[in-house]
Amino acid sequence: MKYLLSIIIPTRNRQKYALAAALQTYSVTDERVQIVISDNSDDDSLEKDILAQNFSERVVYKYISGRIPGVDNYISGIELSEGEYLCNIGDDDGVMRYITDFVEWAKRHDIKAITPSSSTYYMWPGVLATCPKGRLTIGSIHKSYFEYRSPQDGLIEMIRRGGVECYNLEVAKMYHGVVKRECFEKVKAITGRYCGGLVPDVYLSTAFSLTIEKVLFIAIPLTIPGVCASSESGKTANKKDYGELKDFSYFCGQDYTWSSKIPYFYSSNTIWADSLMHALEDMGANQMVSMFDLESFITSCKELYPEYSEHLETFYSKFNVNMNKQVQLNKQKHTRKASKTLMLLKAKIARRLPLKLKQIIKMMLRINNTARVSPETRESDEATQSLASRPQTEIFKYIEVDDIIKAEKAIFEHIEIDVNEYVEQIKSKVI
Repeated sequence: MKYLLSIIIPTRNRQKYALAAALQTYSVTDERVQIVISDNSDDDSLEKDILAQNFSERVVYKYISGRIPGVDNYISGIELSEGEYLCNIGDDDGVMRYITDFVEWAKRHDIKAITPSSSTYYMWPGVLATCPKGRLTIGSIHKSYFEYRSPQDGLIEMIRRGGVECYNLEVAKMYHGVVKRECFEKVKAITGRYCGGLVPDVYLSTAFSLTIEKVLFIAIPLTIPGVCASSESGKTANKKDYGELKDFSYFCGQDYTWSSKIPYFYSSNTIWADSLMHALEDMGANQMVSMFDLESFITSCKELYPEYSEHLETFYSKFNVNMNKQVQLNKQKHTRKASKTLMLLKAKIARRLPLKLKQIIKMMLRINNTARVSPETRESDEATQSLASRPQTEIFKYIEVDDIIKAEKAIFEHIEIDVNEYVEQIKSKVI
């Protein structure tokens, strides 16, 4: 690979923020890091701004004219990248100056994925009326917390929630996380492309957590999640994040089938859940869909989007009826098949069977299915308990900051000592 790490920044019609993200990332990284900008804006004005900065060749910019789905813009960035590891940030985000050294250390230990856990984030000016100059929130670092383990518990919890708040769960992720390129190739080999669904963050977190054996979970930020007024997070902060699917631009004329398991309207919750379902199906993990807690999901949506309460109730009612019918059909089919097999077995070799085995077969032929807790339910409960015991990040500082470059400097100023201690502690641990 030409670079250790590629930082991918897909963007559309947010030239001011995308340029700031490129400048900030470039200023705190070195020649080991490639910066890839895939731009699907209505015009190519960002290209002029990028060229004016006289960046070195490690900054790659591509303009894609004509509206394409966000997932395709995301895939474009992956295809342009040349790094051994990949990290995706939004065009209103940034990265920490020590990210490259940390990834270099991870490479030496053959770590496939790194997922940071941090409540440090930046709100650009204009997001909230109460913070007209922008606000940086810095969380404390739990220096005793780092784990190298399977992402399965986090995946089970993510499925249970329908992908909601996947950013706060311990799963493998490229968005504000780091993943080795070979993991992308594995997903592509299974699904036929690097990413699917409508929300790459959720789709890939699901796919990676199904295929990556171990992830390094850490409590220091490697990136800086940002929120600008025109981002989905910004819309959520201002309560403008839902409506009819036809009014939103995710589909862009593509031939896309919305999951039949998810209510059909646009919101952060439903669009995440839809991408989760597509990822499970594309990865061949259909059996895990049963872990999805639809009842809790519907209840949460009704609270967040009361305008859709009637639609949600109708969907839940119809879904339950259809599911019950399918369950009964499957049960009858399975019972008939099992009974036929046992009867044939009994008829063919009855004379040679011991009396005890004859009695067992007879009992199996008339036994009824009894209610029991499924393995999936037990796993989900265990995952919840595991996540509940995870150290929580405590917020301790709010600072007025008007751009992402100043935000990174302020973060590092406040956590430098803790980060150095933390990193040395991890490096001394045998992975």
